[in-house]
Amino acid sequence: MMKIRTSLEGKAAQISVEGRMDAASQERLQAAGDQLLARGATHFMIDVSELVYISSAGIGELVRLASLAGERGGEVAI
Repeated sequence: MMKIRTSLEGKAAQISVEGRMDAASQERLQAAGDQLLARGATHFMIDVSELVYISSAGIGELVRLASLAGERGGEVAI
């Protein structure tokens, strides 16, 4: 199971993920990232210090978020 916490200050967003990020849970990260993008976030800090597993689906979601942030002049830091 994966837990997600988010915060937004201006255009800077932080997403903290905990547990396992796999095909079953990556949609939750996608929804959180999309919501922050819709609220104007362009720069993302992804805290994975409590993540115990990440599948290729999870990595794909991080790449997708980085691409969307880059299109808006931002970036993703992990």
